[in-house]
Parts: sequence; structure tokens; C-alpha cells
Amino acid sequence: AAVYTGPNQAAPPSADSEDGRRTIGGRKRYTGRKINIDIKDGDIHNVLRLLAKEGNVNIVTSDEVAGNVTVHLKLVPWDQALDIILRVKELDYVREGDIIRVAPQADLARERQERLRAAEIQERLKPLEVKLVTVNHAVASDLLPRVRGVLSARGTANFDDRTNTVIVKDIVEHLEAAEDIVRRLDVQLPQVL
Repeated sequence: AAVYTGPNQAAPPSADSEDGRRTIGGRKRYTGRKINIDIKDGDIHNVLRLLAKEGNVNIVTSDEVAGNVTVHLKLVPWDQALDIILRVKELDYVREGDIIRVAPQADLARERQERLRAAEIQERLKPLEVKLVTVNHAVASDLLPRVRGVLSARGTANFDDRTNTVIVKDIVEHLEAAEDIVRRLDVQLPQVL
């Protein structure tokens, strides 16, 4: 197996998305230094070590990462080479600070699902609070559809006609969003003289 590296042409990638990959319009944008790589039946661990060295990053692999790979790429950003090699082996990565963790796609998808479930459980455990938001210029009942749009599944919004007040019950984060909506929409309309 032979490996060649090309000239320095770009800086290491910067993180824009949750997993550290830069995207534009849903497509990944690669910013790593361009390299040439030619490997036949190379151990995936050695190939990942080479890419870590070329990208000046830390890569950690799970125990399930195994196998050989044959690669011939010319003037390809190292981060694109990493993406392609991982896809071929049905692997994926997650950027955790300065470390790229490589594992099978199914394992990482399961971890993401578990994190989402844990976040949902945490949200269900948060206490509900009540906030009264006085409306000065608009009609409180007219604002309810928009206020309900920012509430969680547990949240409720009502109004008191007599005091022109919106009554919101939800967790703190959603209460703040609901109050912000009311404040922004509660403006005095220009008067005609």
C-alpha cells in the first residue's frame, strides 16, 4: 500500500452542524487539506489513523469498526475522504469537542434516538408554571392561535376577556417564547388623522 499527500490547500474543517460537519443547503461542504491517497486492502484502523494525521484531528474508533478498504483518491479534501470511506464501510462519526468518534451507523443512530428520548423525558419532568401576559393594544383572544403555536405538548393558553390578559401554562422555556410572541404582536396600529 502506498500513500501520497498533496499540497496544503485549505484549513481543517470548522463545525457548523450538530455533528461538526459544515453544510450548505443540505449538502456537505468539505474544507480539509487536499490529499492523494492510494491504498489496497488497507486495515480500516490504519486508514483512519492516516486521515487523522492528515487532518490534524483526533479519531477514536469503537470495537465494532473492522475490515479492510481499498482507496484511490486524488486531490480530495481529507474530510471528504473520511466521509466516503466511512460510508463504504457503513460507518459514521460524531464530533465531540476536538475528537471524532467513529462507530457503525446503526449504533450512532441508536445513540441519537436515546438522547432524544432522554430529552423528551426531561421535558416531561419539568414543572409547569403559569404566566399572565397583559395585552395593551391587541385583543387577547386574537393572539391565542399564535401563542399556542410555540407551546409544548403540555402547554395551554387561554385569555381573560375582562382584563385583556393571555394566561399561559407551560414549562419556563415555552413561557418565555409565548410572552415574546405577545409582546411583539401587541403593538399600536397607526392612527389615521
